[in-house]
Amino acid sequence: KSLNLSVITVTDSTGKTLSDGQVTMTGPTISTKVAPGSNGPYTVLWRTVSSDGHPIEGNYSFTVQDPAAVPTASPAGRPARPTNRLAAAV
Repeated sequence: KSLNLSVITVTDSTGKTLSDGQVTMTGPTISTKVAPGSNGPYTVLWRTVSSDGHPIEGNYSFTVQDPAAVPTASPAGRPARPTNRLAAAV
């Protein structure tokens, strides 16, 4: 078993941590499971070790909003399809 020094922390606007603390590494991608949250802003803080052995870190924010509350444009005659997926690359 290899040592995993990676960390991903996902917090909501109240500071509550929603990530489970377990980080998975697949090639150049790190990921973690996140508990369901509510609408609003979230912050992701991450840290890992690069392939050359140097520590790297970063952060980003995103906002969750109920798709029913946001009007979406769609091609004529086709209903808009809401999505509940979030994809991010580190």
